[in-house]
Amino acid sequence: MTGWGAARGGAAKHKILVASAKADYGVRPIDYYEPQTMTEHQSKDPMHGVTLEQLLNKLVESYGWSGLAERIRINCFSSDPSIKSSLKFLRRTPWARKQVEDLYIDMVEKAASDNPWLRGGQ
Repeated sequence: MTGWGAARGGAAKHKILVASAKADYGVRPIDYYEPQTMTEHQSKDPMHGVTLEQLLNKLVESYGWSGLAERIRINCFSSDPSIKSSLKFLRRTPWARKQVEDLYIDMVEKAASDNPWLRGGQ
């Protein structure tokens, strides 16, 4: 190895300096890093981490546009429906968004109650 670090033992000195700096400031070395697992803190909220677009796509997948239009009387579901136009409307209309979110929560809760693994095997 050539260069400044090799000629003067720079790599070894650097490691010693970093180790002493970590000790001085109370920083734990990476070897002792203990990552937290996802199971330690999970939200029970069915809306947690779900975007409006994901939610709408799942509802369309489950009910279809005509099914959504029957359940929630909104023109964007019955007249030339698309994800893009529906998202635009729902983001600007709080009452409509609330109805769509409530339908999604009902769908998720029904799916959970139908699943014996999530019910505790009853």
